[in-house]
Amino acid sequence: MTKGGFFIIKVRQKLDAAFQKAGIKKDANSYMKGIFVVSLVFSMLFLFLMKGIFEGFSGLSLFMAFIGYFILAFIGFVLVFGVVLVGIINFKIYQRRKGLELILSDYLQLVAANVGAGMPIDQAMWYAVRDRFGILSLEIQTVAKKVMSGTELSDALREFSQKYDSDILNQTITLLIESLETGGEIANLVADVSWNIREGQIMKKEVSADVMSYIIFISFASLFAAPLLFALSLKLITIMSNVMGGIDLTGVAGVSSLFSFQGTEGLVSPRDFKIFTFVCLGSTSLFSSLILSSIKTGSLKNSIKYVPLFVLITYGLFILISAVLDIVFGSLIQIV
Repeated sequence: MTKGGFFIIKVRQKLDAAFQKAGIKKDANSYMKGIFVVSLVFSMLFLFLMKGIFEGFSGLSLFMAFIGYFILAFIGFVLVFGVVLVGIINFKIYQRRKGLELILSDYLQLVAANVGAGMPIDQAMWYAVRDRFGILSLEIQTVAKKVMSGTELSDALREFSQKYDSDILNQTITLLIESLETGGEIANLVADVSWNIREGQIMKKEVSADVMSYIIFISFASLFAAPLLFALSLKLITIMSNVMGGIDLTGVAGVSSLFSFQGTEGLVSPRDFKIFTFVCLGSTSLFSSLILSSIKTGSLKNSIKYVPLFVLITYGLFILISAVLDIVFGSLIQIV
């Protein structure tokens, strides 16, 4: 088998493992095929919309140019859709892990109480299941079914922990299995683990509250201040370009070269600055959402829900402020 085949197999295996942790039941092959098909369609559509790039080509050169641009477009779309898919999977893994860790402490408290009442650990885990525990209840039911079918409790618990990308769950299961194998005090151990998890969650909330001022500052700077300043700058450049473009300075020595706003000879045209603005606003929104997610949750995986929101608000405010400035300055020019 070729190296490319091994690479595809490794990618598929990693996607299957990630799908399991994200709770996605479908096979990775279907998603990979879907990405290739969608990339083919978008590549053809992109080449159709950008057909002007083929001007000047003919015959064999046209065919080679088409193949070259098609391959580049296909690889680009595959990378883009692949990155989007990985981002969505990581977000689902994070949400699934977060939901489990939020209820794990309460569940372990019930398990500790049941063990303290004299129940074996497997029965204590089974009788601690409640509807409010959601996905954890289903996982414990699966563990109980495996144990009743002859699987060792330790093996069933390991399989359960491997379904989630959670260090807290993995450490809890490891301590529980070691306690079972060494015959330690399970009730005290489970109670201590439950309290440590709760203490860590409380500490995270306190830290999140302490950094609220940073969150407010970053949100204000990226969502409001940046669009406002860029809109004002764009309007200023547009006005200066229009004003200086209507003044004939060709007869004044040394001045025409300093104020070269006529035609396309300007140092910074409104069109170029608008492109620069959209690139800067997009970059600012992206990195602001990443920083905000890192400060608020301690993980970049949660930023996927902030990125589209930040980008839409930033671009929307820039367009809105630009429209308002056009109306205001248009009215002032008419008055003058």
